[in-house]
Amino acid sequence: LNLDSNLPRFIRTDSIRLKQIIVNLLGNAVKFTESGEVELKLEVLEKKNKKCLIRFNVRDTGIGIKSNKIDKIFQAFTQEDASTTKKYGGTGLGLAITNKLLALMNSKLQLESIAGKGSKFFFELWVDAEDGQAKEWENLTWIKKALIVDDNLNNRTILERMMHLNQISTVSAKNGFEALQFLASGEKFDVVLMDYHMPYMDGLDTIRQIREIFNDSDTLLPIVLLFSSSDDEKVNRACEALKVNARLVKPVKMDDLYEVLSRLLLKNKIKPALGSEETQHLTLKAIKILVADDNPVNMLLAKTIINRTAVNAIVIEAATGIDAINAFKQYDP
Repeated sequence: LNLDSNLPRFIRTDSIRLKQIIVNLLGNAVKFTESGEVELKLEVLEKKNKKCLIRFNVRDTGIGIKSNKIDKIFQAFTQEDASTTKKYGGTGLGLAITNKLLALMNSKLQLESIAGKGSKFFFELWVDAEDGQAKEWENLTWIKKALIVDDNLNNRTILERMMHLNQISTVSAKNGFEALQFLASGEKFDVVLMDYHMPYMDGLDTIRQIREIFNDSDTLLPIVLLFSSSDDEKVNRACEALKVNARLVKPVKMDDLYEVLSRLLLKNKIKPALGSEETQHLTLKAIKILVADDNPVNMLLAKTIINRTAVNAIVIEAATGIDAINAFKQYDP
């Protein structure tokens, strides 16, 4: 997820059509990409009289499309060739429908592609826009320098851009070995953003080395783990054991990142509870939440809401009442 920092906070458009278009393009990109990545990128091209021209890009590293087939690909019931239909399935209606929806919004779908390397579908929309009041974050001034560890260049670039918006300088490492070398050289960092899925030495192995080798002070180096699923019990237990300060589900959103960073210093801070003289502790320690629902859509929705509002939550799923009772006995949420 790559969002232009100049995007307005609020826009007015046909949200139902726009969501369908983006879902169609992302679904296609995922279907035809066996390795690599899929990127959704939004960028501002022009602002004028409370209107904004936004380009929506969906880029993949999939099979790509031959140049002589690009015009054909937008026709209904058409895919690049019969072998594509046989291997990946589908009716060939997705792009045709997407283009018709865009025509209703005074836009059109465009394509850049190289066979065997991937494709980029994009379109541009004029929307009514309102910047609104800029959101201000507290407790970030102590962070002067961050170490970003991720094997994906695009992910590193996006995180660097997010940090620079708050005048936080960054050093990036493309794997755990490079991260350890930076720390061994004596370079000081206020926080580490650590990706979990990396080759050779994953994020947890790297954090384990950091804790064992560089744990020479009373205050541990704050570390935020970035990974794709927050309900992995093994990862959650490891984070507790390694004293990982917080976890963020990818793709990382700027608001979520700043929220976590702003709370790092407040981990043990006491604040008055509303309507009473009692106090409560704000903690980033993992909390267990049991969700019982036999509907998989409801379960996915509940997990999504919980993961976005409580980044330190461990979601325990139960599809039946009996499963819920057994999970309660086992995990004691």
